[in-house]
Amino acid sequence: MDAEDHRLRYRFRRRQRLTRQREFQRVMRTACSVGDAHMVIYVAENDVGCPRLGISVSRRVGSAPERNRVKRLIRESFRVQQHELPAGVDVVVIARRSDQPTLSLYKTAFLHLVRRGVRKLMARRS
Repeated sequence: MDAEDHRLRYRFRRRQRLTRQREFQRVMRTACSVGDAHMVIYVAENDVGCPRLGISVSRRVGSAPERNRVKRLIRESFRVQQHELPAGVDVVVIARRSDQPTLSLYKTAFLHLVRRGVRKLMARRS
């Protein structure tokens, strides 16, 4: 582990989570959305000062163990890449059914879609 990794905190604390229905509704109402075959991401501004994550995985994705695995993969993707995200954004991820969900697939898709969503959000603001 190099010195830079040691300084960064790779935690997923409660303040980094969207937990209430009204938080999800605000993001869905004001956000820009982007998607691919694995997930749809809604990105909205917040005034908390750190990126926050909300996850929605419907029964269409699969059985309870499959849905829980997808949620774990999305949370881990956020956790290890949170320092690459802008500070004032809320991200809601709606998972789609995937044949072989892997961490590398979700990490790549998550970061790519969030960056696209932030660009779209900034373009809409100006």
